[in-house]
Amino acid sequence: NDNGDRTGIVAVFSDISTLKNIERYLRNKGESFGLLANNLPDSVVRFDRNLRHVFANSTFEKMLQISAKSLVGKTLKEIGYNDELADILTPKLIKVFETSEVIEFVWDFSVNGDKIVFESRIIPELSVRGVCESALIISRDITEQKETEKALISSEEQHRKLVELVREGICRIDKNGIITFVNPAFANLLEYSPPDMIGNHLLLFANESIQKFNKDQQKLLSQIQVTEELSLLSKTGKQIQTISSNTPLYAEDG
Repeated sequence: NDNGDRTGIVAVFSDISTLKNIERYLRNKGESFGLLANNLPDSVVRFDRNLRHVFANSTFEKMLQISAKSLVGKTLKEIGYNDELADILTPKLIKVFETSEVIEFVWDFSVNGDKIVFESRIIPELSVRGVCESALIISRDITEQKETEKALISSEEQHRKLVELVREGICRIDKNGIITFVNPAFANLLEYSPPDMIGNHLLLFANESIQKFNKDQQKLLSQIQVTEELSLLSKTGKQIQTISSNTPLYAEDG
């Protein structure tokens, strides 16, 4: 509006239904753990209570170009990569061991001179006594998604073709929760066509209570950016777990 208030939200949705299932399997420390973890596109690293590497999958190994075996028994400071990685992850690992709660965060890190943006979850692994005895860090490269968000907000028309081609679901809603734009990926995820969704309230496609949804929407409108999980329902009633990165939209003079 003319006062530069927030006029809506741009949300980028990624389907994490498969990832959530994988997380449950990764909590298993049997022989299948390494086989599964090493075939994931996401990096998976396990730490003990002394913050020493217990396991790193092949994706993490390739990212840092360090042998996974050479990481075992070492802290992030000791692996000899750079202090930036340790400074970002160590405090978060300590918090997980202290609270036994999952932490989700987005961060960027320079790899071979290139800035990569990651979306990470640190998952506590509890003993039978309920004590966090190890922690998993699962990280996904979302650099392309972040670039898409910036393109959509800065110049929608110029980048519309890019938005329609990306695999992440993109949805724009106004401050009342009414959908004003969806890309084909988001519509396909929910088994609708874009025209079927535009003009409807996002709540119609969310597997959430009205109270929780309204609370989350107000939180989005009051913050610069927030990332959170949202359960959606497809046209055929299939529950889809997503993680959405939400950025408020401002009026042109805001």
